[in-house]
Amino acid sequence: MRPIARLVSVLVLVLVALLIPGLTVFAKGDPNKITLTGPGLAHPIEITDRMFLSLSDPWTRPFVDWGRGLVAEPPLVEQTHTAFFYLEVAERNYCPRREGTSCVIYVLHYYPDPAGGPGYLYFPGGGEPWHELNMGTIISGDSDRWDPNGKWHHATAEWDEAIQLALREHGGGTLMSDSPVLAAETANQAGQEEGGSPPVFASVAAEAEASSDSASAGTLGVRVLWVVALLAVGLLSGASGWLGLRRLRNPA
Repeated sequence: MRPIARLVSVLVLVLVALLIPGLTVFAKGDPNKITLTGPGLAHPIEITDRMFLSLSDPWTRPFVDWGRGLVAEPPLVEQTHTAFFYLEVAERNYCPRREGTSCVIYVLHYYPDPAGGPGYLYFPGGGEPWHELNMGTIISGDSDRWDPNGKWHHATAEWDEAIQLALREHGGGTLMSDSPVLAAETANQAGQEEGGSPPVFASVAAEAEASSDSASAGTLGVRVLWVVALLAVGLLSGASGWLGLRRLRNPA
């Protein structure tokens, strides 16, 4: 292998090694906990039941009843409970919202079915709070199943039953004082209850916006690295080709 070819190969390998940590944000798997906030809850509810969490993988989304299609008459997002998915992550991993050793990796909204069936799930769409954070965890496809964002879906009966049980048994919840997202939401909700007006989740939206900005910055950073890498490879390949052509024209 000629020296210029060796140089190109080494530089490409170095660039790939630098890019891999930015691309692999989280290892796929079940969350280690889910917390719920929303109407009627004095404090956030924390769910750590392993059986329930095994049904809550945000990458495969087994908690969505895909066969039922989209919800025909969706409720207002402001009237829903918000579910925060947490995952244990290493300190070196990218995390726009870290709380101790856990990271908020996914957020969706839940609304119980007024008719008594499995409830509804809303995945934040483009421009809405939490969308950028979700996209920083999962790159979606182009079907309802792989791109549920901005749409209302039906929860599976098993997942809905666990959520309803948590809401019934732990309606008081446990305040997570070290959680800025949930503490802000709880304070906001308490203020709304005192004022007698419906909850609008303004504080959560503000936190979501901050997380979205951080997630956007992380995604942008990875894209910039890719552009730089591709430009570098292109320049090196062009230089290699030019030197090779010169050797052909002017053999030693």
